[in-house]
Amino acid sequence: MKKQWLIKFIIWNFEDVKGMPLGNLTYQFFANVYFNELDMFVKHKLKTKYYIRYVDDFVILHESKPQLEICKTEINFFLNERLNLELHIQK
Repeated sequence: MKKQWLIKFIIWNFEDVKGMPLGNLTYQFFANVYFNELDMFVKHKLKTKYYIRYVDDFVILHESKPQLEICKTEINFFLNERLNLELHIQK
């Protein structure tokens, strides 16, 4: 695992910042790798038909608001448990 030193250096080389700054050129790459688990969960477990994600933003389209609320609850639980993240409270 000695080849991972560069990745660790990039991620942990920022003072007083939680995670990687958004302006960092590697942010999009690492976000896509990290959120791949969410993609698989939404597509295969929740079986959503219309799911779009760009870096760390995503949208799910469905005709039923109650179904969207269920998805939101399950995604929030997944993010907390598996990725140590949470949904933005206002989005």
